[in-house]
Amino acid sequence: MNIRKVLTLGFRLNVLGLLAGLSLVYVALSDKPWWILIGGPFEEPAFLVEASPFMFLVTAFGEPVSIPIISYLNLGMRLSLLVIAAMIIFGSLALGKPWSKNLFSLAGLIIPIIFPIFLYIGLEILKANMGISIPIIGESTPEIQHTL
Repeated sequence: MNIRKVLTLGFRLNVLGLLAGLSLVYVALSDKPWWILIGGPFEEPAFLVEASPFMFLVTAFGEPVSIPIISYLNLGMRLSLLVIAAMIIFGSLALGKPWSKNLFSLAGLIIPIIFPIFLYIGLEILKANMGISIPIIGESTPEIQHTL
């Protein structure tokens, strides 16, 4: 049996595209931080940064730091991803229509493939130049050397 025919339910519905679109909606609507940077003790940090493409929160000495352009960039990223997700979902539901193939393609896979490569290269450059090792997965507690 043809795997393409099975995954599209007889060329009527793109199941993988529908799942991908719904996953994008979930990711875009999530307000959980992807990265957290804490400076100082965990209970009362001197500074705290919580970041993702959809939210950015900086707290210094218990007071929030406001950077107005960041909220607009986060909103733009969220809206862009929701539009992309809507196009993928709509194109997956209307698979039999001749225009539905224009709504989704595999060209968007280049960013998720290249991002981890650039992230790894950037962290290796940071490690080589500054001696700071930031893990891609997990946590790290750097030790600061005091020289007087």
